[in-house]
Amino acid sequence: MLSDILEDSPTVKVLDFLLDEPELDYSKTDLARECKMTWLTVNKVVDRLEKFGILARSRTINRAVMYKLNDASPIFSSLKNVDMLLSDIVYQEIQDNQPEN
Repeated sequence: MLSDILEDSPTVKVLDFLLDEPELDYSKTDLARECKMTWLTVNKVVDRLEKFGILARSRTINRAVMYKLNDASPIFSSLKNVDMLLSDIVYQEIQDNQPEN
């Protein structure tokens, strides 16, 4: 939902993807594939989000470090609220544009 209203930047794409399933964790390779970006771009985004405490390392599988949204972060809470509000607005627009039976 974030990418529906905010500029479609790499950071917004990653956040939008992660906010859909905030309890799941992903490697940088997973994020690059799912967000249709290069690994180098995702690497920069993940490093920045981790620096701000929005993402946290959750575990390591073989050599792949897994990341997930840091639910203890106040920034995460705010982003989740914004995402939910945007979802409600989009849902309402869809309902308003449905033909009446």
